[in-house]
Amino acid sequence: MILSMTGFGKAQNQFKWGNVVVEVRSINSRSLDFKMRCPSRYSGYEAEIKTLASKVLLRGKVDLQLNVDRGAGESTSTIDIGLAKSYFKQVSNLAEELNLKTEGMLQTVLRMPEVVRTKEGEIDETEWEEVHAVIHEALTNAVDFRANEGENLRQDLLNSLAELRRYLQEIELLAPERIETRRRDLKKKLEDAQMTAEIDVGRFEQEMLYFIEKLDINEEVVRLKSHCDYFEEIVNSNSSQGKKLGFIGQEMGREINTIGSKANHSGIQKHVVCMKDELEKIKEQSLNIL
Repeated sequence: MILSMTGFGKAQNQFKWGNVVVEVRSINSRSLDFKMRCPSRYSGYEAEIKTLASKVLLRGKVDLQLNVDRGAGESTSTIDIGLAKSYFKQVSNLAEELNLKTEGMLQTVLRMPEVVRTKEGEIDETEWEEVHAVIHEALTNAVDFRANEGENLRQDLLNSLAELRRYLQEIELLAPERIETRRRDLKKKLEDAQMTAEIDVGRFEQEMLYFIEKLDINEEVVRLKSHCDYFEEIVNSNSSQGKKLGFIGQEMGREINTIGSKANHSGIQKHVVCMKDELEKIKEQSLNIL
C-alpha cells in the first residue's frame, strides 16, 4: 500500500481536568524531522512523543501541536514582590527625572517581565495517559490521511507508467524501420563507391554490421521493460517503498537516455522525449512516497 508523506491528523477530547487538542502535519523529507509545540509543562515528554511519532509516521517533516486548556482551576499566580519593588523604584525615579505623572504605575509594573508568574500543578500519570491517547489518535488519523493520498499517488504513478510503456511500444515498432533504412543507405553508398573506386567489400560489410549493432536498442528496451514491471510490482505491493521506487526510476532513466543516444530517428527521438516527461512525473511523485 502506497503511503504519502503528506498528511494531516487531528484529535481532541474533553477530560475532567481540561480539554486536549492535537494537530499533526507532515510533508516529505528524507528522514524524520520532528518539531513539537506544546505548553511548557509537557516539554519534558517531547522525546517520548517523538519516539511515538517515529513508530507511527516513520519518515517525513512532522509538526505536532499540542494544545491543553485546563481552565482556571489548577493554575495559581504569584507576584515576585522583590522584583516588583525594584521595577517600581526604577520607574518612579525615571518619572521624577522626566517630570511625569505616576498614575497607573502599579499596573505598568505588574506587566513587566517575570513580575507575575503562573505556576501549574504537576502532571500525574492519569493525565499523561489521557494526553498520550489523544496524541496517538491524531497520529493515527494522519496515517489514514497519508493512505488516502497514497492511493491517489498510486493511480498517478500507474497512469504515467502506462504512458511510458505506450511510447516504448511505438519505439519498438519504429526500430526495425530505422535499421532497414540505414541498411539501404549504406548499401547505396557502397554501390556508388564501387562505380568510382576499388572497395574492399568484405571490410565495408564489417563496418556496416558494426554500425548497425551500435544502433541496436533491443537490450535497452528489454531492460526498460523489466524495470517497468518491477516498478509496478512495488507500487502494488503491501508496503510503501518510496526510496526503492526512486532507485528504479533512476535505472529507467539510464535506459531511456541510452535509447535516445542510439535513436538516430526523428520519430523515436520524439517518443524518447515523451518518455522522459512521464518519467519526470514519476520521479516527482516518488519523492512524496513514504
